[in-house]
Amino acid sequence: MLLQELGRLQSLFEPIPAISDIDVDFTQVRVDRHMRHYENALDWAKLILQGNSPHCMRGHAEAVSLLFPMEAVFESFVSAWMRHSYSDRWQVKAQSRQYTLISYNSMNLFQLRPDIWLIPHDKKAFPQIICDMKWEIIETDAAGFNVAQRDLYQMLAYGVNYLQGQGDMLLIYPAHDGFMVPLRSPFEFKHNGGKALRLWIVPFVIGDSLQRSKVVAPVDISSTASLSAPFPIQ
Repeated sequence: MLLQELGRLQSLFEPIPAISDIDVDFTQVRVDRHMRHYENALDWAKLILQGNSPHCMRGHAEAVSLLFPMEAVFESFVSAWMRHSYSDRWQVKAQSRQYTLISYNSMNLFQLRPDIWLIPHDKKAFPQIICDMKWEIIETDAAGFNVAQRDLYQMLAYGVNYLQGQGDMLLIYPAHDGFMVPLRSPFEFKHNGGKALRLWIVPFVIGDSLQRSKVVAPVDISSTASLSAPFPIQ
């Protein structure tokens, strides 16, 4: 139905000649009482055609703005990429609610919801992996690499509950010029029982499509005791 409507509208616009000079043509537009209901659309058209960008502190034009929480956009895109790339090996489970942090008087409190829980179809060939995405900048030359302490506590809670305190987790950040390869070594959580719980800090290269995007997996992840080359090494 939508395509039919778009096709009908396109045919209505066919007799309209192409714009030769955007600035001159806009000076000829007169918004009178008959054109008043087109005013917002004209503001948007002028903004786009003149190659401008809305800014809340400059200019006098008024137009509707769209704001997106980039952390949610990044999380959704990486999740879609995971399903596209790894559904043959794992069930890609987003925002699982299987575990909670604590219980009180038989009541479970504070749900633990990792962004991605990779559950292998073949449990003998591949391990479970917990992945979480952060829309923040990793600084490889800074102390702690700009990884927030609260995020480490969060990943520890995920690892203890979802992986029973043993295995590998990925904390995924957007790649940039100063962060194109994973940190050389994982963070290792120290806890009782002698189990190895590792957290790898890895970049995600955002392309113009799922096919042109990738998570850059650490080379050493395939040599750890519990992991058998789950990601193609990029």
